[in-house]
Amino acid sequence: MISVIIPAYNNIATIRQAYDSVVDTLCRAKSDDGHEIILVDDGATDGTGNVLDDILDASDEAAPVSVRVIHLSKNEGPAAARNRGLKEARGRYVMFVDADDTIDSDAAGVLLSALRHDDGSKADVVIAGLRRIRHGRGRDEEFLQTDAIAKLIEKKGGSDEMSVGEDFFDMLDAGILNSPCAKLYRRSVIADNDIIMPTSLDMGEDFQFNLSFLRHAKSIRLVAKSIYTYEVERSILTYRYRENLFDERKISVDMLREFLRDMGLDESISFYLYEKLLISAAMQDIGAKKDKNTRTERIQGILATKELKEAIERIRPRGKMERAVAFAVGTKSPFVISAFSRLALMVRNSASDSIARVSI
Repeated sequence: MISVIIPAYNNIATIRQAYDSVVDTLCRAKSDDGHEIILVDDGATDGTGNVLDDILDASDEAAPVSVRVIHLSKNEGPAAARNRGLKEARGRYVMFVDADDTIDSDAAGVLLSALRHDDGSKADVVIAGLRRIRHGRGRDEEFLQTDAIAKLIEKKGGSDEMSVGEDFFDMLDAGILNSPCAKLYRRSVIADNDIIMPTSLDMGEDFQFNLSFLRHAKSIRLVAKSIYTYEVERSILTYRYRENLFDERKISVDMLREFLRDMGLDESISFYLYEKLLISAAMQDIGAKKDKNTRTERIQGILATKELKEAIERIRPRGKMERAVAFAVGTKSPFVISAFSRLALMVRNSASDSIARVSI
């Protein structure tokens, strides 16, 4: 049985489409004990909760896919909603789908087919790709993770089996650890190790959930196929301005650094990520048209943190992007950092997602 958890908050325009796509793929992936969908109303105020109740009322108890609805008394965020879904899940495996996304009709079948190894054992997690759709500028842009996953498999000599010790940084660079979507998790690994989505984080909780899972996963398998669609403009959180962006996201980098140390892996990527957060904060202020004094003060404040001081001293950049970021931040000049961030914002707004690198 697969348990699919769908958290929903003010998604009245998209929840039915997301739900229908999940029902379709689960019905196609037959199971002796059926599958289940857990819809979590995260304190919605736009009538989403009523739509979930309508879905439940219209569901067939004898159908191969059962439906449950959970109403939270107030909005607690996607992490808390997913955690509640995990608490109620009964399936051997778990999938996550967001209420403003859709999943392909063959998604569950593809993930289940990839579970079994040649020796008959089954993977703890199967990771497939997702596609990001960005509308605008007179054209639709589609970014597929399929190519990145295929290159990873090719690098392993055709093997789709990964290990944290050998392949973590390749998986990180491929961007397949940032989201819990387009994945099939063995629920016993989650339950036995008390793995939850961190509710203390405003950003990066999905990434940290995956890190916690990878601490205990003995078998990881990749599928070079994009099975999940995420439309950037639909996301409620995509364009929200964050006053304390650096402080909020720094926590996630701190947790990554702890993970790397615990797993005996090289922690130097964290120095680049601290510097990248400075650039991200500057880009956000420029995009929000903050005045020059405000931008300068924020840059100087971040440069004064112990994380940036250590990063500037210890960073050993690899690749063009890291070298460019390291050079700009290493000048410690608000003028240079602002100019670089303005250029980076222009490139991001005019180029496709295919240029994106590690993001947490």
